[in-house]
Amino acid sequence: EPLRILVLGQTNAGKSSLVNALFDLGEAAADGRHALVDALPATGAVTPYRLTRAGLTAALVFDTPGLDGLDVDDEGLNEAIASADLVLWAVAAHRADRAVDRERLDALRHAFSLRPERRPPPVLVPLTHIDRLRPFAEWAPPYDLARPDGEDAHALKTCSILTALAAVAHDLAV
Repeated sequence: EPLRILVLGQTNAGKSSLVNALFDLGEAAADGRHALVDALPATGAVTPYRLTRAGLTAALVFDTPGLDGLDVDDEGLNEAIASADLVLWAVAAHRADRAVDRERLDALRHAFSLRPERRPPPVLVPLTHIDRLRPFAEWAPPYDLARPDGEDAHALKTCSILTALAAVAHDLAV
């Protein structure tokens, strides 16, 4: 059975871009299987994508609408949550409004606590939109987060990324 990956997060947190990053876009774009990305919310329902490698289905990736547009009674969403093997919770690094993320993440944790027969899936929190952190003009990945005080030209951006990462970890209790 393929790995089932559920991608959650606020509207415009970069969920669909994250889904696209999981795929080889040259292959996916030719088949029309890539997630739509726009300045306006592009995903209106839970949208499954089949990630294949060597002709086999390696994963089913479920892109979701933003948290503020989620219907908690949506059958497709509840099925995706119940069967998820991994949750990717996309959080925009440049946004401080994470109360909705925390509320929905706590609800997800609670829902799994009510099902002791089902081990909850791991939740990974990718930090998106790091290009929008200060200094704005600096964009030269990769950044070495293990050595933030390095003497390279990226030290300021690296410190901004680490600060955002610590704030997200604190706000979401991860």
